[in-house]
Amino acid sequence: MKQKYLPYNILNIFYLILFFHLVFWLLAPRIPFPEIIPDVVNMAGLLDLQNFKLVFLALLNSLIVAALVIAINLIFALPIALLLTKYQNRTTNLISSILYIPILAPVLLPAFGLYEFFIRTNFIGTYVAVALAQSTIIFPYMLKPIENYLRNRGYYLEQIAYDLGESNGRAFFKVTLPALYSPIIFGSFLCFIGSFNDYLIAFLIGDLNVSTLSVVLYPLIQSDNRITSIITIIIYIAPLVLLVIYSARLKIVKKAGNLYARN
Repeated sequence: MKQKYLPYNILNIFYLILFFHLVFWLLAPRIPFPEIIPDVVNMAGLLDLQNFKLVFLALLNSLIVAALVIAINLIFALPIALLLTKYQNRTTNLISSILYIPILAPVLLPAFGLYEFFIRTNFIGTYVAVALAQSTIIFPYMLKPIENYLRNRGYYLEQIAYDLGESNGRAFFKVTLPALYSPIIFGSFLCFIGSFNDYLIAFLIGDLNVSTLSVVLYPLIQSDNRITSIITIIIYIAPLVLLVIYSARLKIVKKAGNLYARN
């Protein structure tokens, strides 16, 4: 049993070493190459960094854009996934394959295309514009977990609900939607990472009015090791928190399933 978890333990140790090295960077103005541990630890002026407020404003912008991306993708992905899985034929299978194209397409295509459109509509430089542009690329990451789950699960429980007299709407909210919590959380996790790490679309469509963390990162990364460390720790922790939440959700579902099986 211990050998089974050995690779995961090694990976966790590696990430802990990386994290503590970032903490060293946070406390040390400079670490000359090839030194690993700083000779001088100095916290003076850490909270008075010139760009400290700018970084956290950019973090707030990134969180707002990521939340909008998740909402937009979920609004479109849920009904499309239901249609593609309820009516399975050659046409729906072809549409499902076509919806993978945004993953393979270059980011520049929707970025430049929507850039001109948003300029003409005076919509450039807004949170919604950035979220819409990012959603064109990130959409499959929300659609595919939901679609694959529904294909594997089927609609047998819904059919039983219909036979018992439930309407389509009540069957959806009582049977289908509760079962989709896990794939929705997983898809939201992927959308959050994709939006949080995007640079090109946020830079073009945001037009410097919506400066996300990735846009602020590159100009600041050479200014001070402490700024770089703060940004890296934020990017490191944010997806990790979502992963812990998702893992906890899976454990709760697993325990509930075991209790149901015992009863």
